[in-house]
Amino acid sequence: MGDLNAKVGVGAEGQSIGLGLRNERGDLWAEWCEEKELSVMNTWFKHRKTNLYTWKSPDDQVRNQIDYFCVNYRFKNAITQCKAFPSADCNSDHNLLFANVVCKLKKLKKVDRTAVPEYQLLHTNLDVKKEYQIEVQNRFTELENVPNGMTTAEEDWCNLETILIESAEKILPKKEFKPKQKWMTTEILQLMNSRRRLKNKNNIKYNNIEKQIRQKCKEAKENWVNQQCNEIQDLEKKDIQMMYSKIKYMTKKTCAAANSALRNKKR
Repeated sequence: MGDLNAKVGVGAEGQSIGLGLRNERGDLWAEWCEEKELSVMNTWFKHRKTNLYTWKSPDDQVRNQIDYFCVNYRFKNAITQCKAFPSADCNSDHNLLFANVVCKLKKLKKVDRTAVPEYQLLHTNLDVKKEYQIEVQNRFTELENVPNGMTTAEEDWCNLETILIESAEKILPKKEFKPKQKWMTTEILQLMNSRRRLKNKNNIKYNNIEKQIRQKCKEAKENWVNQQCNEIQDLEKKDIQMMYSKIKYMTKKTCAAANSALRNKKR
């Protein structure tokens, strides 16, 4: 394609400032960087002119800045230094251009959505507790047939742990996933799962599902608020205390303590 030979020049225009006078190709290069949301990083740091120019003529009479290190606007803070090294022996009329890049990779945490048994029922439901005790006792009777001394203490502990866990998985129901928002519906959660599978694969379908989720969330939240308001109006005639509890539940606001007011030290 040939050399770019674009001179950005001195001056703060958009995202580009540099060395020398801008030429016609420099205008095209600056416009292209603006359109693609790129920052010319070796024009963002203050250096001596010897660390700015990237090319010199064979007779060493002309020195220009025509090589650039560009990065997206979003990641320009990752570049901590960028300059040219005229002393580098690279057998070229262009100078070595380098940049220090600091990358901070985000660690994605995968949420474990596997259903677990509802262990709380062992403390709140007597029928479930009794059924669990019977299942555990029946499993222990099977171990009584094993002669003493044939197993080690560690094996006995592993058997005990296995019996308790498997009995709980058999008797106790699975704990249901509770969304953070009270107005969230099953339909919206299913759409979110579909959107998660399409991420970085199909942008058109992803955007369509995103619009549906926003619309469904808006409708579900509005319906939930209207329902709660109707319940508050009904409680106004029946139970004032429950009405205020309902209002606090919706607004998540509490009254300030009476002794929290500022007082004059002289009084």
